Amino acid sequence: VMEVRPKIKWDKGKAVEFFIETL
Repeated sequence: VMEVRPKIKWDKGKAVEFFIETL
């Protein structure tokens, strides 16, 4: 389980994959 925290700088690749899975 990954918590969405704007303050944490994460790889754009993982962010994109996370958003795609979330949609």
